[in-house]
Amino acid sequence: MKIKVQFVLSKGEGTWPDISQLPSDKQNLDYIKSCMEFMPAFYDAELVIIDWSLVNAGLDELTLTNGTVQGFPRPLVEFTVNEKLINEFFPDKKDFLRAVWESTYQFLVPGSNDNDPFFFADYNGYTQIV
Repeated sequence: MKIKVQFVLSKGEGTWPDISQLPSDKQNLDYIKSCMEFMPAFYDAELVIIDWSLVNAGLDELTLTNGTVQGFPRPLVEFTVNEKLINEFFPDKKDFLRAVWESTYQFLVPGSNDNDPFFFADYNGYTQIV
């Protein structure tokens, strides 16, 4: 069985990197996106998940204006789940959603926020099954 989840990681915590301090050749959107990584937190659902894949990294809507990143990650993840187990442990698919919603996107720019990366997260419950 397949379940797709659209994460909406519009809030966050940690140290925001100072992009203006980067060398000029790294003050671009491609480099900024390369410093972002999806960090799955599926441990509450690991018994039912057979496999998962990042269908879309969700970074398409990010922009860089005057050294400031605008927008937030909206990754789309497809889960392959054990149908019997998911029906047993998560009869309401929203319960499955609650088991994976703590996933984040790490924004770590080497030389800027190495000791305290910024993590985009969903604190508002906007993540949804699609």
